[in-house]
Amino acid sequence: MELARQGTSTDPREAALIGLALRVLAEPGALSDEDVAEVRAHGWSDRVIAEVVGVVALNLLTGAFNLLAGIQPDSGDRAGRDGP
Repeated sequence: MELARQGTSTDPREAALIGLALRVLAEPGALSDEDVAEVRAHGWSDRVIAEVVGVVALNLLTGAFNLLAGIQPDSGDRAGRDGP
């Protein structure tokens, strides 16, 4: 879990996909054909690569909306609370 929080993995295949996601987040304009080829070389399909871009974009959009709406993350444990 700690490695996931750091944006990496001990599995090189997973680490390559996570690395791509971080690049899409931090510097999408700097992604190159070589970056995509590296992820493909680890066995990831074009469909999965496209999904990573979609997930990053969706999370950015959700975060921006939450900021605008003033929605704060729930930091407490939901166990034992009334309601759904």
